[in-house]
Amino acid sequence: PTAFTETGFSNWIKLGDGNTNYTVTSISYTNSPWAYYGCKEGDGFATPFNSPSDYLRLLVFPVYASGNIGSPVVIELAWFTNVFKGINEWTTEELGFSNVRYLLFQMRSSDSGQYGMNTAAYFCLNNIVMQ
Repeated sequence: PTAFTETGFSNWIKLGDGNTNYTVTSISYTNSPWAYYGCKEGDGFATPFNSPSDYLRLLVFPVYASGNIGSPVVIELAWFTNVFKGINEWTTEELGFSNVRYLLFQMRSSDSGQYGMNTAAYFCLNNIVMQ
């Protein structure tokens, strides 16, 4: 979707009162333990990452005053090269979003099936730097 409403999504953060535009410079994030170890070792739902095509991504979208959803910044939370790699410490991502009122989050995983992601759809967020 390209238009945002609070009732249309469950994975958003309102910046301030929702009536002021902000510049969001950066956020800090990390994997939740459930998602990290599910990707690394499996967990009964998720299978361990063991192929170069395996990934867990966080997409951070700006939502503008008009309600339009902008292009996301894509953050790699876990992946496989020759070995499993995953974020397990606080990491800062520069966003550079201007004139936004909300941040909208989506997660994507290569470990998905008929009913959606098998990987736990959790991440940890801290330090939203905005002005």
